Amino acid sequence: AEHGPCCAVDGNESTSWIPKEVKPDEWLCVDLGSVKSVHAVKLCCSCAVSLYGSTDGKNYVLLSEKLDELSTGRIISFENELRLRFLKLVLIAPAIEHFSVTCFDVLGFGNGNPPKKVEKPFAVMVSDAEAIISWSKVSTAIGYRIRFGMSPDKLDEVSTVYGEDSISIKLPSKGSEKFYYAVDSINENGITKGDVERIGFKACILH
Repeated sequence: AEHGPCCAVDGNESTSWIPKEVKPDEWLCVDLGSVKSVHAVKLCCSCAVSLYGSTDGKNYVLLSEKLDELSTGRIISFENELRLRFLKLVLIAPAIEHFSVTCFDVLGFGNGNPPKKVEKPFAVMVSDAEAIISWSKVSTAIGYRIRFGMSPDKLDEVSTVYGEDSISIKLPSKGSEKFYYAVDSINENGITKGDVERIGFKACILH
């Protein structure tokens, strides 16, 4: 469905889950696949909700009660990491006609190892304001974080992609001769930083 449950966890702020019927106790549940360490939850929704957690999907404990409307997004952090598999949002009362969840991200770590490092990525400037960065996919990664900037020790610009092996980036300043970047690999167990490299120039053939 266009507004199905997956729209709340797809990382896209332009999509959202909208239930077929807005009523008290309407809920949305995320299954992490196994019990994992949960440190925080990022929420963005249009009405007040309560947050529950469970290890078995049957017995739930209250994690945060009566969270107000979070239309701009908010991170709910836990003082100590929680061992959970299921996290559930429950609508308290439909104070408005429409209820939607734009973001329901669970932040924490899995039980395995961080992904392997991205080796020998390649980047080239295709104009004064754009560069293409490419890399070979890492089998243990689910996504990649690309950091770039005008100094090797200050990569302030960041983009994240999933399932891709290249990205087009807008450079932070036109006319500079030097830009630097790094491609980090990501999975549910952590982030492995890549080496900092310099972005090259595209060769031109003169007639």
